[in-house]
Amino acid sequence: NGTALDEEGLSPSYLRVLSAAKACGCQFYFGSDAHAPDAFRGKHRLLLRAAQRLGLTAQDLWPVAR
Repeated sequence: NGTALDEEGLSPSYLRVLSAAKACGCQFYFGSDAHAPDAFRGKHRLLLRAAQRLGLTAQDLWPVAR
């Protein structure tokens, strides 16, 4: 899709958007609209890396996701 990725496979522009959302006090819930388990395979690793890079904690998660 032409999106540049960093060495961990994350999109810097995606991280900037999430970082701005965190700075504004947004809470997060990571999910998928995948219709089959194989479509989501490996994505949880990328989401975990993104959460770690952003410094997300349990308090940054939407209460339903805690």
